[in-house]
Amino acid sequence: MLLADDFGLRVAGLDLSAANVALAQSKATAAGLAERVSFTVGDAERLPYADAAFDAVVVECALSTFSNKAAAASEMARVLRPGGKLGVTDVVADPARLPADLTTLAARIACVADALPLRGYADLLRDAGLRTTHTERHDSGAARMIDQIEARLAVIRMTSPARLEQIGIDIDRAGLALSAARAAVADGILGYGARPRGEVDMLTSARRCSASRAATNELLAELRTGRWRPRAWGRFIGRAAVLSWTAAQHRPRAVAEIAAVHAALAALSRGKRRTSSGYWVAISWALSTTHLGLLESNRSLGVANIMTLLRANLPAMRPRDGRLCAAAALASDLVDGRLARWRHTATPFGQYADSIADAVFWTWFAFRHETDPRMRLLALGSWTIPAVTVMVTSVAGGRMVDAPRPVVARPAALMQIVLTIRALSRPGTTQRPVAVR
Repeated sequence: MLLADDFGLRVAGLDLSAANVALAQSKATAAGLAERVSFTVGDAERLPYADAAFDAVVVECALSTFSNKAAAASEMARVLRPGGKLGVTDVVADPARLPADLTTLAARIACVADALPLRGYADLLRDAGLRTTHTERHDSGAARMIDQIEARLAVIRMTSPARLEQIGIDIDRAGLALSAARAAVADGILGYGARPRGEVDMLTSARRCSASRAATNELLAELRTGRWRPRAWGRFIGRAAVLSWTAAQHRPRAVAEIAAVHAALAALSRGKRRTSSGYWVAISWALSTTHLGLLESNRSLGVANIMTLLRANLPAMRPRDGRLCAAAALASDLVDGRLARWRHTATPFGQYADSIADAVFWTWFAFRHETDPRMRLLALGSWTIPAVTVMVTSVAGGRMVDAPRPVVARPAALMQIVLTIRALSRPGTTQRPVAVR
């Protein structure tokens, strides 16, 4: 139903259970999607559809449960039109290393006991005549799934323990199995999210506009699962680099625009008194280039984001007149967001770039041009401390968090105005004087 609702696609769902099909169909009707969504009782190993009936097939956490996986894969290939796409997400496992607690019937029902290695799924699809062009590991998904199962069992145990007995679940054995599963994930024996998919992958492209934050959350969750050890940081950096490279490949125009803007800034900063100007511009270029996925479906930076990058790099220009510097920063901050919304080009890239630009510029400005120590402390409280808090909380919690805007944004906006008014009220150059003894 998500595909039909979000992207307007016609979707046919299949399940072996008549009860599940009836429930799904009633939900589709209630959501007003009955004309675009239909559900059928059927067996994945004998699909009740004509040859070449679909443009795409999606199989989510199901392939590992099929007794005859080869037959199911062949059926998927049969109902796909030439050039069609197949997307698969499932549990991945190294069967030879699975502990005994994860090879039982219950583990088989939970998609674990009969799961394949990542390469095994790719070989299975290849034998069915399908070419795998991309695979991903999302082992943090397995860890979250274990946490969710454990939490649900704990709630049932506290509220209705008789229910567990009725359905034949031994809570103690279940706890041992969950512990074994968690250890298997940590050791790389068990994971989730093998995603073999087609070369163009229409479904993934359609959802890419909402996936940048999800991808970041996946990385942070994996880092947390690895308990922030050096090996986990290594995986985090490696996967982030791959994602950044992929995003940059899809946005050559944005890459060229970022290069041009920062080349111009580097040229303007030459000859300044401090060599840190060059480092400032280089860091800005690196951060911009490695976060192009936040542009979502856009292929160009847009004027608003370029204005934001210029504001972030004002300190590299080492302006002596704080009046002009503050006024320019305040004006650009007022204009860039409104411009992006007016041109319908607002993206997470602009949102995060705007926050970082404000934090670095106004903190620098307060320490460079403000003579009152209290104003510098207020600048730290308005921008630097919230930014660091959000970053630390995101890394520690395993998912991105946002600063509460009603609490943080308004004091920061007020501080911008106060600092600008104070700068404009001072005559001449407003660079903070250095005491001479």
